[in-house]
Amino acid sequence: MVGLVCSTTTFAKKKKHQLDPKKLLTIVEVSPMSVTVETGDSGQEDYAVTGTTKATLDGLPVTIDQLRAGMVASFTLASDNQSVVSITAKDAPREVKKPKKGHDNVNLNVNVAR
Repeated sequence: MVGLVCSTTTFAKKKKHQLDPKKLLTIVEVSPMSVTVETGDSGQEDYAVTGTTKATLDGLPVTIDQLRAGMVASFTLASDNQSVVSITAKDAPREVKKPKKGHDNVNLNVNVAR
């Protein structure tokens, strides 16, 4: 007979951070059951979404399925520190192109004679 011995810590759930509701986090993935966020140095964490989870996008009420990866949001967690009570999201930040160093920005007007 062959047995399998596992340590109890092998299957223990990783303790999640208490998210600061004032801090904006980047949404990595959204599903009807959960939302995954980047938590900084510790990587990513999943939080449960329930039927009572409230969500807003740029101040307007939305459904969870209207949230997208790349958006930034603040989260309020339930007392279990596992499920989300509310999500306050903003559109993903737009990348701003910076002028190349050492190049002058020149405006050129061209008049075409007919």
